[in-house]
Amino acid sequence: MEILAEGKELEEDIFPNLEDLRLHDLLRSSNIVEGHVSPRSFANLKFLSLEKRDNLRYIFSWSMIKQLPKLETLYISNCKNLEDFFEENATETEIVNYELPSLKFFPLKCLPKIFSIDKIVALALSSIEEVYTIHCISVKSLPRSLVNAPRLMIVTGQRKWWDEELQWEDYTIKQQLQPLFKVHLDLNLFLLETSKIGIWGKQRSKSAYIFCLLFFCLLCLAAENEFLHCTVQIMRLINDFFSSRNKTPQIRMLDCL
Repeated sequence: MEILAEGKELEEDIFPNLEDLRLHDLLRSSNIVEGHVSPRSFANLKFLSLEKRDNLRYIFSWSMIKQLPKLETLYISNCKNLEDFFEENATETEIVNYELPSLKFFPLKCLPKIFSIDKIVALALSSIEEVYTIHCISVKSLPRSLVNAPRLMIVTGQRKWWDEELQWEDYTIKQQLQPLFKVHLDLNLFLLETSKIGIWGKQRSKSAYIFCLLFFCLLCLAAENEFLHCTVQIMRLINDFFSSRNKTPQIRMLDCL
């Protein structure tokens, strides 16, 4: 499938009542919609997820933006050739006429060719609540307009990305956003670091299973910027406690997942 729908061939409304659309593992698909579509098309769409679409070049045509007044979440992951969220045939002057008035959350993960989130932030500035950017290695800056986003509550990313890789046109922007920044909870990194200090034994017990699972969940709920460091230190103490009693925590964390 190259495109989901082509406006040139369809005069009727396309999915006017659809609220949730998930397009995954469509390796040959290049675009969602080509050309103009009827005004009611996708009018009730609230959730759009795009994952593992290697041929996807962009997500929206500019003509489609005005037809997504209810879109709240846009999840994009592992689209290795995605270069922009929108097609290139709109000028900066024309962009100000567009808006995604309901978009609250657009988690971006593993998008190596995305260089900027400025446009999508501009379209959702009045409604955006969280910026979530993980393993987007080319995103080296955040738009200064974020400090004016009235509903923004969280900026989520990796510690190294925030501390070392982001470039700030004005350092005061970082200072203003710093209270909103939360480190991405990388469970794979958690498992790797805890395995290095010999936390998990080969045997398992139900009590250890429950303890570790609840412990990890509580840490997630109370997660702060030093999440991984604090977790490893706490697990060291737990390991020392069991060792002093000649016991070993009888669970492998991987078996919990």
